[in-house]
Amino acid sequence: MGSEPEIFASAVRRLTPEQPIRVAVVDDHELVRSGIRNALSLSPGITVCGEAGDGAAALDLLVSTEVDVLLLDLHMPRMDGFACLEAVKARWPQVRVIVLTVDEDPEVVATVIRQGAAAYVPKFVRPSDLAAVVRQVMSGSVIVAGSALKGSSPTAVGESAAPPNPYGLTARELVVLERVARGRSNAEIAHELYITTKTVKYHLTGILRKLGVHNRTEAATFALSHGLLGTPPSGSRKAPDS
Repeated sequence: MGSEPEIFASAVRRLTPEQPIRVAVVDDHELVRSGIRNALSLSPGITVCGEAGDGAAALDLLVSTEVDVLLLDLHMPRMDGFACLEAVKARWPQVRVIVLTVDEDPEVVATVIRQGAAAYVPKFVRPSDLAAVVRQVMSGSVIVAGSALKGSSPTAVGESAAPPNPYGLTARELVVLERVARGRSNAEIAHELYITTKTVKYHLTGILRKLGVHNRTEAATFALSHGLLGTPPSGSRKAPDS
């Protein structure tokens, strides 16, 4: 991998040497699923027991198939990886979830680890390294690999920090909210923060839910009237609908 992963220990069921690790792959791109399946097939003691193209299909798969490790993309149609992860940890807490994604936003990494993911691995990982990650999470480790946590302490990933405001918004949600109040579109916010528009939408969904509002215009008005942004930003304009 591009850098040494940070590893945190946690107790988990251990397999006997006779039991292969059963892995299911969830990604909306068939080519990606095929590549992961081929990479893992070269490793003894690991078997790919199923595939799914979105989170909803992954939940259906888990109903009918015994899975030890779920390799999960975040950005998919119908049900994305965030919602799927939440459902998996609620219904199948014994399943170890490895989030495999192009998204390297530290707030996203911290969120999925807090939600119960056993690993965050960027998609630029070498295929030959995937088997090692699978085995490590089955041994009870929580792994964060790649460059997403540069400048952050590893322990901050697995711990819930005190909310920075009475509404429980994260630091990144406040940054997104500030730009929404300035009238930035999702595409503009993504460009300014070096994240994807899907990640912006994910943060915005959390902002609307926590503030109890229905759209970005109401969120901007709420933020300004409740002092969440400090001094009202100059040059503010009505928040666009997209």
